[in-house]
Amino acid sequence: MSSRTRYFLIGSSLVVVVGLCTGLVAYYNGSAPGSSTARLPELAYLPADASAVAYADVRTSRLRSSAKNSARCCRPALPRISS
Repeated sequence: MSSRTRYFLIGSSLVVVVGLCTGLVAYYNGSAPGSSTARLPELAYLPADASAVAYADVRTSRLRSSAKNSARCCRPALPRISS
């Protein structure tokens, strides 16, 4: 085994070990994403066993504005009532 290969293996092993240790510290500290202490007050009404949560801001989306513009151009004109 050449020294270059040995350094590569040692470096990659260190990266894996540091990543695992960081994950273990985060898990035991309670700041893991799945822990109940990391829940936000906005998520209080979600079930505890929910595996995925989606959010869409439909008030300012491009899809809503384009649909609104296309519906506006195709809407029949209402007759004007003159008094």
